[in-house]
Amino acid sequence: MRTQLRDKYIRKASASHGLYLVGWFNSDKGDPNDNRLPPKLSLDEMKLDFAKQAKRLTKDGVFLESKVLDISFPTQYFQNTG
Repeated sequence: MRTQLRDKYIRKASASHGLYLVGWFNSDKGDPNDNRLPPKLSLDEMKLDFAKQAKRLTKDGVFLESKVLDISFPTQYFQNTG
């Protein structure tokens, strides 16, 4: 959030407000050997983590907010796909 939103986009655009939008995928279908995947957090844990980051980085005339969207597939989707 700091390097991407605050330091790159907001400062370069001389903006004062930013929204960090994150998608939460509750799926075990990914490759467990893919080291690009972040640690598995619950939806509530992720919301809290990003809210804390936004609060910590809101200073010096820059105001940040985060939103985490639950974009996981319903459980029945995986049950019906065989």
